Order: sequence, then structure tokens, then C-alpha cells
Amino acid sequence: MDAAFCCNYLKRFLRGMKRKQAVLALVMATVVAIILVTATLPSAPVAADDYEKFSYRFVRLYSQVNLTDATVNPIPSLVTWRYDLSHRVICNGTEPFMLNMVPSAITNFKQRTYIRNTWADKALYPYTRMRTVFVLGKTLNATLQVLVEKEMQTYDDIIQSNFIDSYRNLTYKTMSWLSWVRDWCPEVPFVVKTDDDVLVNPFHLKKYLANELEKNAAPSDIYGRVRAKNKPMRKGKWNVTKEEYKLDYYPPFVLGPAYVVSGNAVDRLLQYAAHTPFLWLEDVYMTGLVAAAAGVNRVQAERTLYTKKLSRQLYSSQVAFLLGADDKRKKLAWSAIVKNSPVRFASRRKRR
Repeated sequence: MDAAFCCNYLKRFLRGMKRKQAVLALVMATVVAIILVTATLPSAPVAADDYEKFSYRFVRLYSQVNLTDATVNPIPSLVTWRYDLSHRVICNGTEPFMLNMVPSAITNFKQRTYIRNTWADKALYPYTRMRTVFVLGKTLNATLQVLVEKEMQTYDDIIQSNFIDSYRNLTYKTMSWLSWVRDWCPEVPFVVKTDDDVLVNPFHLKKYLANELEKNAAPSDIYGRVRAKNKPMRKGKWNVTKEEYKLDYYPPFVLGPAYVVSGNAVDRLLQYAAHTPFLWLEDVYMTGLVAAAAGVNRVQAERTLYTKKLSRQLYSSQVAFLLGADDKRKKLAWSAIVKNSPVRFASRRKRR
């Protein structure tokens, strides 16, 4: 009897242990599933009506600059426009929070169309408070110019300068869009400069810059990927001769593919550019040499705003710029951004 009783007890005990293990396994699987699902959702979900309540306080500074040195760079005063969008009200009355200037090569029709259909879509303005303007130079190809003019008439979002559009003229292009912002959007808090191959999460960028304004209502900074103590390259694509720049190091500057200029820094950069010897490297010149002369601070935002990978941070954290992505990766990234954006939440609310 004792042996049989012990045998039965052992069987019941083992069955109980199996049930407990099964329950434990189910609990663990549920926990893992919750973690995985949570990881794909925004870290700070946006309420459906947050975008409607968006407001900010930006203090516009009008500093008097008295420069007595000789003018060594006449380009800022020589910027002339073939088309300047003066017929269209872009900033006055609409009060954009961000103005995105996209330098683009004449032939990059596909890139501009992609941007218009994704992060610069005009339908997103209530959520992003961002306007986008494409910046072009001049072409001597009459056929290309006709295509550009047709694009202008269709979209009304292109400004075109009267200098030849080329890689070596990127500094000209930067001074042209700064001049345009000064003349046509002087009250905008932030000017975003992005190359036309960069993907932007405008929702994250708006949140980041709004937080910056909360810290300081009158910023005069450049935000981006800051590089300090970089040596000039004397060979290769970015070759700079001793005659062009004789020092052994550049001042700290912000890498050119994507950065943000405070509206308060625009005037100072243009005024000091006229007194800063020209250099064809756009980012080194404007965010380095000119910014240093003008006393414009460079804010390191590389780990906060930038990625080169299809990272979850691009849509669920705070990263705003995806660099170096091909079309397939951009498509995947933008789909995830929209899925986890205020647009998705607002559309859900409207259906209820």
C-alpha cells in the first residue's frame, strides 16, 4: 500500500509540475510579446489633438552689427533671383515653425517629387508646422530650364538663383537661401537645411526644436553634427589648397547634409559672410568660418537627431534625420514614421 501510494503521489506531483511549467511558459511568452509590441510603439505616444494645441514663444533678436573691416566676400550682396516666389505668401499669415530649405541639383526631379509626397507633403502642415522650399541655381540647358519652369508652375515651391548650379557653387547656394529667408521669412524660429537625399521625421524635429525654445526663447544657434579640429584635405574630392585655406585646422563646423539654423542667426551669418574670406566647402565656410566670426554657437545634436540605420529610434524615439539611405530603406522608414505619428492618432479619432 505504501509503495502504491508513493507512486500515485509522485505521478500527481509530476503532473502538477508540468502544469506549473506550462503556465510559467505561457506567462513568459506573454511578457516577451508585450515587450516586443511595446518596442515598436512610440516611446511617448502623441495624443490625437496635441498638434491642434501647438504653440510656442520665439523672441526675434535684431542685433546691430557694426563691421568696419573691408568687405572680402561680395557674394551675399550680389545674390539675384531668376524666380523668388515673391508672388506667393509662404510665411506671412501662416507662421510656420520650421522653414525647410532643400538645395537640389537641377536634374533631381525624382528626389524633389519624393520629398513632396512624403515628409514635405503640404497636407502634413497642421502636424509639422513646416514649409518646404527647394533651392536651385541656373542652368544653361534650355530643355532642362523648361522642365524646371513647368515644375515651378505645378508645385510653386522652388526658388532659382542666377548663378550656375554646380557642386563647387554650394556655398553660393547656401548664401542665396539665407538671403531669401532674411527677406521673405524673417520671423521664422528655425530654418532647416537638408540635402535632397535625406529623409526627415518632421514630427520628431518639431518636438526637439520646441523643447529647445522652452529652454531659450531667443536662440541664436546652429544644430547638427559638429566636427572639431578637422584638418583640411589637400587631395581628393574635398581638396582645399593652401592658397584657399592656409591654417592646419578648420574651426568647429556642422556637417552639411542636414542641420538647423535658428532664425536669429540668419542675419548675423549673412552680415559676417561679407567679411569672411570665401571657401567653396559650404558647411566648413558657413557653419564654421562665418559662424565663428559671428559668434554663432554650434550645438552638437548628432546622437539625438541623426541615424544612418533603419533604427526604431527614427519613429519611436527622437531621431529626425536618416542619412545615406537608398529608396527601399527610405520607403520602409517613412511607412514606420507615419504609422507612429500624430497623423495616425488623429485619423483614428476622426473615425470614432
